[in-house]
Amino acid sequence: MARTNAAPAADIMPRFIRASAAPAYLGMCREEFKNTVRPHVREFPIGKQGVAFDRHELDQWADAYIERMAIEKQTDQDNNPPRSEQKARA
Repeated sequence: MARTNAAPAADIMPRFIRASAAPAYLGMCREEFKNTVRPHVREFPIGKQGVAFDRHELDQWADAYIERMAIEKQTDQDNNPPRSEQKARA
């Protein structure tokens, strides 16, 4: 008998991210991942040939990267000025 309280597999975020999927998880190309991220996170084998990264460690790297590289914006700055006078009057 199947357990009714078990979460469907699609709703579970995997803890291990395979090397082929890790760049997409962080929203970057493979080359950028290889040069920018991979030297700073641990990797480990999965099976005979697979390599994976810990999702939590990738998240920690991303948080630290954002802290270092984010460009702070002024809160009172109007970043979206009207494109025409007609829209400004509306």
